[in-house]
Amino acid sequence: MTNLLTRFLSSTHRWLYGCNEVIIFKAKPWDETQEFHVDTEVIPVKRDVADGNLPRLASGLTRLLPQRLTWRSRRNDACYLLLIDGEGVGYGWIRSDEKVNIEEVGLSLMLDSSQICLFDFYIDPSFRGLGLYTKFLQELRRQFKNASTLIYAESSNAASLQGIAAAGFTVAASVCGICLLGRRFPTGIRISLNCRAKISI
Repeated sequence: MTNLLTRFLSSTHRWLYGCNEVIIFKAKPWDETQEFHVDTEVIPVKRDVADGNLPRLASGLTRLLPQRLTWRSRRNDACYLLLIDGEGVGYGWIRSDEKVNIEEVGLSLMLDSSQICLFDFYIDPSFRGLGLYTKFLQELRRQFKNASTLIYAESSNAASLQGIAAAGFTVAASVCGICLLGRRFPTGIRISLNCRAKISI
């Protein structure tokens, strides 16, 4: 009962008032000479695919992916699956030439025709700790090497930040925001001095 009350009070406090920070990264140019060892496979998922036509999925994906396919596909987001030995162990999404809502800080990121944004990645818990997130991002960088690729993560998510940096992304900007009575508002943005990415908000 005490734990339940603590979680309720914590979530209520975050709804009333909270601060957050998101780091936006840009992919480095793809180096064709770099060694790239592939022991995984990354495939696109058709927007109208039926559940029965999906590859075999790890348990976490079986629960989450079908419902996400239903509502994200309406927004023309593209889903990609990470496979190991034919089994889907992770997924991620790509949006291009549209607005990306970074809900954590109440910010809209505007993409132009040369940009794509990677977001909402998930690795099944039984396959975490193996560097698969980094490999997933590296393969998507390779497949979209002619695009200007962005990705973002909350500053408190150390594992995601580490995986993104290891996959060849550099910090482009950081955005701070607050949550007030359930609504989120951006309060500041810092652009990296070394950033050459076009970031429109």
